[in-house]
Amino acid sequence: MSETKLKPCPFCGGKPNYNGIESRFSCTECGADTGLVLYRGYRFKDVFEKAIAAWNRRGIETELIEALEYTTKEICTMCVNGESYCKDSDCVVKEYKQLIARAKGDQNADT
Repeated sequence: MSETKLKPCPFCGGKPNYNGIESRFSCTECGADTGLVLYRGYRFKDVFEKAIAAWNRRGIETELIEALEYTTKEICTMCVNGESYCKDSDCVVKEYKQLIARAKGDQNADT
């Protein structure tokens, strides 16, 4: 159904199990779960995708992505008229944007 790979449980490393009636994932080992993922008016596939995103979301990853995005914006404000002082191949902003894209699951982040 979905090609998104599910991460193991962040607490014990167990495997997730999907409960379609409650639209939630829970760990088969320790019982940790995403809580209900209810989206009225959405098709089942969309609700399933949102449940996968909820299971795969990790707090520290979100904080790191936000920090990279903030740092990228700050570095860009130091550029003159949008031009970087560094060579394009050495541009840390370009590297940060690739890291952000990979962290968000963009399969084409390195292209």
